[in-house]
Amino acid sequence: MTKHLLAILMLGVLLVLSAPISAEPAFWRAEGPEGRRLYLLGAIHVGSPHFYPMRQVIESAFRDADTLAVELDILTLDAQYAARFTQLLGMAVPQAADSPANGSQLSDPLRRQLTDYCEAQSLCPPAALRDQMKPWLLALHITQQLLASGPYQSALGVDRHFLARRGRRGLLQLESFESQLRAFDGLPLVTQELLLAQALIDPQAASKAVGDLVAAWRAGDNQALEDLVLSPMRNSAQALPMYQRLMVARNRAIVERLLAAMNAQETVFVVIGAGHLIGDEGLVALLSSRGYSVKRL
Repeated sequence: MTKHLLAILMLGVLLVLSAPISAEPAFWRAEGPEGRRLYLLGAIHVGSPHFYPMRQVIESAFRDADTLAVELDILTLDAQYAARFTQLLGMAVPQAADSPANGSQLSDPLRRQLTDYCEAQSLCPPAALRDQMKPWLLALHITQQLLASGPYQSALGVDRHFLARRGRRGLLQLESFESQLRAFDGLPLVTQELLLAQALIDPQAASKAVGDLVAAWRAGDNQALEDLVLSPMRNSAQALPMYQRLMVARNRAIVERLLAAMNAQETVFVVIGAGHLIGDEGLVALLSSRGYSVKRL
């Protein structure tokens, strides 16, 4: 249960690695009607120089691609706009002068757990600020601070690596910054509190969870990733909305966007968080259901 948030962030936002070993992530080729072809690379969004270059089959597919598809073009994202939108969506707005702060609306055990954690760790925002942050945003902030303290860098993330090498290739953004944040903001409060509780685990336990996920991603072990990432969300009533909103709903929207933009004359190279490719509702399964022949390379 403590791995949901780490898994979501590592396979879709952030990652910390424990050893400088080259990565061999899962990689697929999908061929569809009228000669349409795309490649799917499961990604993480921070990394190490030891990741690159990737396997020959991956580098060759990228070299021959006409279009690069990513969740979001982080190289052109306006940081000031992103900060303003995050504040607009992620900060609780009292409805009246005497309305309680958002932090006081947390369950008593979780509020005590948060206070104890923040007193022991230097990963939390000031108390006055965190009292106004919605649980999902506070959870993301704390977890990102924890992961960012590791030795690996967002500047070396897989998506950023390929974006920097895009050259004359076309670019397809599969999501927007707004839609990604709204997916978290739309979670029920009980699920947001679960996210926050998971963010407050001991840093050593977090490092152990990270190591398990890294090993699975680096080896391209999709069954292990599914067991670590998807199964805990699907098997918990409180966590199920995470699976439905952060995985299923987004995957369905992404595959529609991807298929609508494709044509028979172009080959599309897709770099997307590895969690979006696996499972019965992942992009590989969704493309197969649309008549694409999908082969792992």
